[in-house]
Amino acid sequence: MNSKLKPPQVKEIAPTIGGLCWSALLTQHFEQYIRGVIGDKVFDRLQPRSKDRIMHCWEEVVMIQFPRRNIDWGYFVEVPKVPDSPDMNIEDGCHIMGHDEFKKIFDPVVDRMISLLKQQVTCVRDRGDDISAIVLYGEFISKCYYLRKRLESVDYESGKSILVLLVPNELAERSCED
Repeated sequence: MNSKLKPPQVKEIAPTIGGLCWSALLTQHFEQYIRGVIGDKVFDRLQPRSKDRIMHCWEEVVMIQFPRRNIDWGYFVEVPKVPDSPDMNIEDGCHIMGHDEFKKIFDPVVDRMISLLKQQVTCVRDRGDDISAIVLYGEFISKCYYLRKRLESVDYESGKSILVLLVPNELAERSCED
């Protein structure tokens, strides 16, 4: 073991910007999308349990998985009590969402997050500090495949790569207690 190596230091060097719950923004965009598909009147007439099933399917399964599976025909979102409609891609209580529909929901939110991260990196560099990693925490952030892939591809215009670590809340809270 080389005794000259120092462990990396983790410290906050840029102020937190936004304080946003990214999954909540995606859920808002999804609700707008699904209302556009089935109509506001149909959505508003659904029983609370049916609305909960739609949102649970989105939040706990579909939103996290996108686009982990390479599926040309789409992703299934439960829409209980909504009648079948080929025009709305609804069959047997499921709405089939295509890749493009997902991107329309995700991209504005992820683009906003990337913009905020770039602002923070610029702020740090303008002060003359070096940055080698960005640590983001949250349950959604740590699980969302699409977000991870997008963040890994960001060019921070530094000439060197910046590692992006996505940490679940539980792990971040434990490290703060130590």
